[in-house]
Amino acid sequence: MSSLGTAKGLLEVGKFAVYVSVPIALMYVFANNNKNLQRIMGNRSYVVYPPEGPPPRSPEELREVAQELAAKRSSRMKRAKSARAEKLGRHRRGCQLYLARLGRPIGTASRKPQLFPFGQVPVS
Repeated sequence: MSSLGTAKGLLEVGKFAVYVSVPIALMYVFANNNKNLQRIMGNRSYVVYPPEGPPPRSPEELREVAQELAAKRSSRMKRAKSARAEKLGRHRRGCQLYLARLGRPIGTASRKPQLFPFGQVPVS
């Protein structure tokens, strides 16, 4: 304090005391009196909860829903499988008719593969 002087030193100590004591005094006045606390905090809703939704499903309901979904999925898969089989059957019948028109037996789909393209045989 010798570098600041006695007047300035006392002023700094007084300001520090005020800065520290004012919040403490206000907290004591308002927090100790229950009526003040209710009046200040009662005007504002600090926590707002969302409205209550429907309760979660029971395990039995979840099992029923899972069984319904599995039944739908299996019926959909059966329909898709039969549609693929029908499409494949139409393809096979078309191939058989095409081969019959060409005069080839039904079991042969193509000619024998040639070992050398364009009938060229290497000379040895």
